[in-house]
Amino acid sequence: MRAMLLKKSSLLLTILMLSTTLFGCAVGTTRSRGLEEAGANKLIVELENGQKISEIEKILGNVNIAQLQGGRYIISSNDSEEELEQRLSAMKGIRRIQKPRNIGIIRPITKIKVGKDFIIDNLSQTNDIEANDPGVKSQWAVSYTNANHVWPLVEQKETIYVAIVDTGVDYTHPDLKNRVDLGKGYDFINNDSDPMDDNGHGTHISGIIAAEMNNGEGIVGVAGTLDVRIIPIKVLDSEGYGQSDIVAKGIEYAVDQGANIINLSLGGPGEDVDIANAVRYASEKGVLVVAASGNDNQNSDSYTPAGLENVYTVGAINPLKTKARFSNYGNSVEAVAPGVKILSAVPGNQYEAWDGTSMAAPVVSGIASIMLAQKPDIDVDELVAILNESAEDILEEGKDQKSGYGLPNAEKAWQLLTGEETPPAEEEAMYNSLQEAIGAASKLKIQQNDVNSLMVSSNNTDSGSERRSELSDLIEEGSKYKEENEEQIVEWKKEFKENQEINKQYMQEIYEGLKTLKPLLEQFQDGYKQGALELTSKELNQIQQEIEKLESYQAYVKTRSEERQKMWDEMAQMFSEGNYEEAMAMFPDILEAQKALTKNLELLLNEINELTKLFEGVLD
Repeated sequence: MRAMLLKKSSLLLTILMLSTTLFGCAVGTTRSRGLEEAGANKLIVELENGQKISEIEKILGNVNIAQLQGGRYIISSNDSEEELEQRLSAMKGIRRIQKPRNIGIIRPITKIKVGKDFIIDNLSQTNDIEANDPGVKSQWAVSYTNANHVWPLVEQKETIYVAIVDTGVDYTHPDLKNRVDLGKGYDFINNDSDPMDDNGHGTHISGIIAAEMNNGEGIVGVAGTLDVRIIPIKVLDSEGYGQSDIVAKGIEYAVDQGANIINLSLGGPGEDVDIANAVRYASEKGVLVVAASGNDNQNSDSYTPAGLENVYTVGAINPLKTKARFSNYGNSVEAVAPGVKILSAVPGNQYEAWDGTSMAAPVVSGIASIMLAQKPDIDVDELVAILNESAEDILEEGKDQKSGYGLPNAEKAWQLLTGEETPPAEEEAMYNSLQEAIGAASKLKIQQNDVNSLMVSSNNTDSGSERRSELSDLIEEGSKYKEENEEQIVEWKKEFKENQEINKQYMQEIYEGLKTLKPLLEQFQDGYKQGALELTSKELNQIQQEIEKLESYQAYVKTRSEERQKMWDEMAQMFSEGNYEEAMAMFPDILEAQKALTKNLELLLNEINELTKLFEGVLD
């Protein structure tokens, strides 16, 4: 996967007294299988000089001991921490390593309750998912990854198991009751076989992956109709908190229960040897481990489990296909997936839309489960290579720190996996949809005044005062307020202006390109109607796909232009009200939106040129 292994810290050789801020959560009271009741003091140790753990247990007496990966043991006792330390220090052949670390879920940024209509504000309600589940209209994560295009093509070989190592799962939920393998689950918090979710996080993740399709309830999972089962493993309590040794045991347990994929939407900054060892154990057993990058807008390379070797780390994007503001970044990020307004199940037979990389990771877990359903014996490294190679490159060319290899595309991944193309439509259906696509493409308009007006400007007024939108004016006011940012402001202004000029050039080229393409579209349409063109289904399918790309890129350009302008207006309003610091804080996001617009203008221009060549060849 990637050769980025967290360095072992010498601090692990000493007693680690970890603060609750290390993983952004409070201490949770937990029990591992075979350990004493919640509240027992625990230490993680290694043995030296051939010492046997059975001898240690005899000498210590009232303790319980559980083994971890890497020859490490958890010693649990009802003695006070000081008493346990004194007893251990008096023994030979035993070395204390650390106390278990505090760990928690990667908490959602926002949660939106949805009504029976499943409508989510400011989210498109149209996609091409065909199902009788009422919430599918708001499931942009499924359509953006083309998962629904692959469901009918998969020839499933065996049941695929995805372990959700989290807060448990509400296995009574209507969309999950037939998708959870309760017999394989376990609750490491209460030390029993009932991993019921009393938080909601694990249920939401499970629904994203495997919510039952065509049951007339709620939503569909990314795995659609395929036989993908959830293994619920509860390692975090009702507040979403737990300890690293329990998480490690949960990961190992998932492997031993036959999980094909383990989803880890938990963790935080810092390293943990036990979790690293457990992940390594999973990798050695051929299990794909998918982790959320984190919601701190920080580098995830130093996070656990996101920064570990043998983990497929996923960041989050918004519907504009730009990095979600909260999403972590770094060399550890392999891919990004939808992570804003992601609709899924929550306990109590309800549904909510959440934001977070915790929601993005299970999208990838779901896509991976589709691939494994088709080819369960595929090597994990080969599966990862297919996911990366087939991903849509959405930001910088090639792998980058914000989006990794890009947005996973289930359809392209399936084609790489099987060596087959998705089948073309029947001739009549092809003709009808092609005519519709050509008609829509013929309406594509970019006028010269659109090119000339690309530079940001606004004469809107608010509260009776003119809102100035010239960049130099706005930033000048900000620089007066915060002179220490002057160097950064100058750099922003320069970068923004250069990017504007690039965008304007792209718009001019698009304008010229459409003047060449449209007559070819009309000529092709007339020739096809009259039967003067002899084309194969494959050629027709290619033309339709390219036209659909043209439409989608045009839509992206429009959406991102509107998004950028909306952000600009908000910033201008803040400046006009004297909120300079808030306004200045928005500018990096505006610059990011501007760059995203550039990327989409480039894609639109390339598609216009590609279609022009295609039609010239067909009409020659």
